[in-house]
Amino acid sequence: MKKEDLIEAFRDFTSTDFLSLWDTGAEEITRVLVQTRLLRLLMSKFKETPDSISVEIEVSFPSWMDSDNSNNQVNAGAKDDQSDLPDIIAEMIQHLKYLLRLGENGFTLSAIEQGCILTASKVYQNGPSSDELNLLLSYSQ
Repeated sequence: MKKEDLIEAFRDFTSTDFLSLWDTGAEEITRVLVQTRLLRLLMSKFKETPDSISVEIEVSFPSWMDSDNSNNQVNAGAKDDQSDLPDIIAEMIQHLKYLLRLGENGFTLSAIEQGCILTASKVYQNGPSSDELNLLLSYSQ
């Protein structure tokens, strides 16, 4: 995603009239801006704080690596060939460094789902600055 695309996504999201959605009982509206096999960048609005936008970055291993709690086996859709595991590990390290950079720049870091999903989040009143947009887009560096 390019910086201009991210700016446009924020503009679209902030200019959307959510009043009709709140009337249906919705409490949260979330849009996924970026999704890779290990990372998701999301933007959310909450009914209780309609003037704020929450940005969250989630990092986790691919779902095919999740284990089934009942028998500690890899999910049925898992790859038998794990030859891309070195690439996944290298990508995960890159994303973990990205989360650290976000944490150093005012994002709140946390772990959810028993530590399987690591997140960085921040709430904005007027959207991120140009520097913060660059930081958000640095997930692939």
